[in-house]
This record gives sequence, C-alpha cells and structure tokens, in this order.
Amino acid sequence: MNNIYWGSLLGLLLLQLLIGLFAWRQILRRLREVSAAQQRAASTDVPTSMLVTGMGRIEARLRQLENAREQAPPAPVAMPQPQPGDRTYQLAQRMARDGAAAAAIAEACGIAPHEAELLCRLHARTR
Repeated sequence: MNNIYWGSLLGLLLLQLLIGLFAWRQILRRLREVSAAQQRAASTDVPTSMLVTGMGRIEARLRQLENAREQAPPAPVAMPQPQPGDRTYQLAQRMARDGAAAAAIAEACGIAPHEAELLCRLHARTR
C-alpha cells in the first residue's frame, strides 16, 4: 500500500509539472505575440507632436477664415424671379393632377416627354 501511495503521489507530481510547463510555454508565446504587436503599432503610429502641430495649423486657418468672414460685408440675398416657363409647368402639374397622359401633357405644354412622365408620377392622384 505504501508503494501505491508513493507511486500515485509521484504520478500526480509529474502531471502537475507537465501542466505547469505547458502553461509556462503558452504564457511565453503570448508575451512574444504582445511584444511583436506593440513593436508593429509603435512603428506605424504618427508621432503625437506631428498631430499637435497639424491641429494647430488647422485651428489657425479656421480662425483666419472666421475673421475674414466677419469682416466681409454680407452678400445681398437674391429673390427668385419668376421664369417664363413657370406657367407652363404649373399647367403641366395641373394636367397631371387631373389625370392627363404624359404624351398629352408634353404636347400641350411643349415640354420633353420624360419631364411630362416625371410630372405625372409626382402629381398623379393615388387611386
């Protein structure tokens, strides 16, 4: 019984040693992977000083544009002027609402057939 006890104890000790050795190898492998990833990241990163310098330039240019905009006189607002064809399109829209065919609208109003088709689709009553 004494030999079985010591044999089992020795077997468990060897098993624990193997598991510890395996875990140690896994940890070392992971550490190497992390180190390699850190080196790759460090070699591709833009230095912080360059980013700060670039941001400073952008902020200065933005301030310059804001000052120029504040000093410039406001541009006059142009009111839209009625176009000669507006009545034609109003008639075409009314015809489309009344259910006229695209070909009839194009012929009556002197607009392109694809424009008349678009007006029919936009202004036709849903059935």
